[in-house]
Parts: sequence; C-alpha cells; structure tokens
Amino acid sequence: MTFPLDSTINVVAIDAAQTDYILVQTSKETLDDDNYNALDFLEFELLDMVSERTYLCRFKGKDLDQLRDLDFVTFVDTYKEDFVVAASLKEEASTPRPLLVSSGQAPDVSTGQAMVQVDVVLHSGSAADGGTIKREIARMTGVEPSTITIIDERLRAGLPYSSLMKIAQLDPVQAILPVHQVKVMHDIRREVFPSSPSQPMSLLV
Repeated sequence: MTFPLDSTINVVAIDAAQTDYILVQTSKETLDDDNYNALDFLEFELLDMVSERTYLCRFKGKDLDQLRDLDFVTFVDTYKEDFVVAASLKEEASTPRPLLVSSGQAPDVSTGQAMVQVDVVLHSGSAADGGTIKREIARMTGVEPSTITIIDERLRAGLPYSSLMKIAQLDPVQAILPVHQVKVMHDIRREVFPSSPSQPMSLLV
C-alpha cells in the first residue's frame, strides 16, 4: 500500500477534530532526536511507516497547522476512508469474491448485494474494543453479529461491498482487507497429482 501525498491532492482536512489518526509526510528519510522531541511535544505518536517518508500517526491534538509548520514536515492530512479500503476491493466492487466456507454466510440473494469476505483491522492500541466495533458493524450492515469473528485486533466477516466505505469511516478502523480463499490440502494434492498412482509412491532417500 502506498500513499502518494503531494501537492496534487486538492482537498485536505482543516483540523483533526473528527479523528485521532493522521498521515504525515516528511522531507527526511530518517528523523533525528530533535524531530521526535518536537513531535512528542504535540501529543503525537508514530504508529507505522506506510510508504516512503510517510507515517500513520496517532494525534490527540486537533490543530494540524502545528504539524504543518514544522520544517521537516511536507504534508499532513487526516487518515481518510479512501486509505482504509484496500485498492483491490474498490477495483472489484462489481465482482463478488467467494466467501470462505467457514464463514457460514452466503451472498445476500434477497437484497442482491454482492458480498465479500474481509478483515477489518483496528489501529494498534485503539481504545475501542473488538466487541464494540463488532456491534457497530452489525448495526451498519444488517449482518448477524454471530457471523463476525474477532481475531486479535481484527474482525473477519462477510460484508456487502456497498458497506465498506461506511465502515471505513469508523475511527478505530485502520484497514479493510480481502480474505483470500485458501485451498485445502486435498485440493492441492489433486492439482499436483492429477491421477492416483496404481502403486504406492516411494520416497527417494
């Protein structure tokens, strides 16, 4: 995932009043102690480097201009929902991805909504617990809460494509990623060995 933050972006947030998460791009490959001290003073926490010189950060303040005024910062914006939803999900929104059998949920034929199996990943150290987000996702999408599984700091569920951008607006959500179907070993062996040998195979040692 890359974040090409530059002057071609026309709409940036005025402040961070609605979120605790922002993206910051710097002019330096490596920040020094003075840079970190300046950021610490502003109640600022680096969470992850998401692209070259671009960081996902937790920011408890609201005034983004304090960050933009730092001489080593080239761009600041809130962590918008466009960054949350994986590009492949947005590109394939018109083509439903098959759900894993273990999900226990079929495509919603009653509403005609295309469904997709996803992991909803929460920000590291988020104050929101998985149970709260699970209930909110169920409320927003109409899916049964029992079909949403909490796995550490992520939730796995079969959700309508049309709901992904709404879920991305939940502040504790860092990413929405597709779950790729994994073939069971029986199917893999069938592909590797299309026909069963008449005699048991011996191993060369």
